[in-house]
Amino acid sequence: MERRSHVLMGSTLIAVGLVAGAAQLIPGITPSLDLADRWPLVIVALGIVSLGIGLLSARRIATPGILLVGTGLILLYQNSTGDWGSWSYLWALYPILAGLGILFTDALRGDLRRGLRRGARPITLGAILFLIAWGVLKGFDSFEQLWPLPIIAIGAWIIWKGRQETDAAKG
Repeated sequence: MERRSHVLMGSTLIAVGLVAGAAQLIPGITPSLDLADRWPLVIVALGIVSLGIGLLSARRIATPGILLVGTGLILLYQNSTGDWGSWSYLWALYPILAGLGILFTDALRGDLRRGLRRGARPITLGAILFLIAWGVLKGFDSFEQLWPLPIIAIGAWIIWKGRQETDAAKG
């Protein structure tokens, strides 16, 4: 690990220790630290730490952190709503998360174009699988809840095309 990674990991452990110490020493703070209903936030936090370590390392890796954050958010949604059956279609988000990890990793390494090219396939595959699974399992009339997705896709496409045109103009 590089020096920055050591600092991040050490700082994280100090923060966890301070929170645990506060829970032991300060009366009345424990209920606000109760993770019984918010335990997926621990996974999100681990993902953020992993993302930070990956971003600060020489290799600039984003995929593991993005996968952990995504898993934590999926579990947070399921735990908050009790909709554990949503796993039957939410699994399709993993190719999207992996594609985003690839995209961000390559972008951090200074090659956004490569990241878009390599990350587009799993993102597209995951989106198609998600929409099919959602439609089959939730009913195709529930697509009205997904109307922001095409807007996001069009925005990403516009950015990608703009980058291509800029790169082509440069040479």
